[in-house]
Amino acid sequence: MGNFDDIMQDITSGLTNNPDCDIPYLMQRVEEYRDNELFREIARACGRIMWEILPEEKRANIAKTIDEHSMDTDAAIQQALANLKEGKPEKALGFIASAARKLDDLAANGWCADDSESVYFNFESAADEIVWRVHSEETREARCAVEPFCMVYYLYGSCLYEMGKHAEAIKQLEKAVKWNPSMALSYFEIGENYKKLGDLESFNEWADRAYSYIRTPSMMAQYHRTKGYYFTEIGSYTIAAAHQVVSMLFEQGDMAASELAYLKTRCGQDFTEMGFDEAVACLEEEGENVLPDRETLRALLALIRIAIDHNDTETVLKVSRDYCALTGDEEIEQLADRIEREIAGN
Repeated sequence: MGNFDDIMQDITSGLTNNPDCDIPYLMQRVEEYRDNELFREIARACGRIMWEILPEEKRANIAKTIDEHSMDTDAAIQQALANLKEGKPEKALGFIASAARKLDDLAANGWCADDSESVYFNFESAADEIVWRVHSEETREARCAVEPFCMVYYLYGSCLYEMGKHAEAIKQLEKAVKWNPSMALSYFEIGENYKKLGDLESFNEWADRAYSYIRTPSMMAQYHRTKGYYFTEIGSYTIAAAHQVVSMLFEQGDMAASELAYLKTRCGQDFTEMGFDEAVACLEEEGENVLPDRETLRALLALIRIAIDHNDTETVLKVSRDYCALTGDEEIEQLADRIEREIAGN
């Protein structure tokens, strides 16, 4: 892992005395040590270096922003999460709104701004980036933003949703999507706000936008339940039932069963005996999605191979389990089983 002095010597050896190059470089190097026990010390040291090499005008603007928003962003996130969990969205909003204003101001002053060579994101994993890449025409290098823009804006939107401020929530959640376009949950949350506003077409549209980035069985189940709700509301009851049935291929639970029971009261038809084969055939005939996006699945397979080559067993195991749950691929399931046995043996 190296001690602090060795790490900083390695980091500073790559500086060029060009702020346009050095600031993105330092941000990237800080992110590499996020899981290191010395992360805070490294981040502070690199922050001081960035401060020293910033042009005077930007330094003054950022100093003003930091003075106005003194609470640490991570602390604000934790406070907001705790208060949301306790059912106190108004109190949570007080913490997270301040953090959001800080990040808005930092972004306005060029912090983590895209340039001709790089774009900045809050990807949480290699899977986030590789799935985004296959659905994007972006050719620039993706770099990690040091500040957690996505989480702050996502929590801001969640607070506003709980308070019934749905139009405002949508604006914040769209910012979250900008910082992590692979986070399917943000798309669904935007859709839920549109549902509350009575805009069913936008609700459906955001579910379709989420589809490309779905890579876990729980998100695939949520997609089908969301589509089922939409088709129920527009009166296409057989398609609605088929989506609810298919959702149970990916995640067992009471929600889909409850919706099927509701359909019987809504339209007088009993879909509770609809089988998986019948549901899949119905959706395929109607041109509806059944399995996850093919490009996304190919990206996950590529990531598994890359992780194997780099001996990244954690990524191999996590992505393999999700891939198997999404597709039923027996070969990938055997790979995951073997890795689990190897880990247990160690």
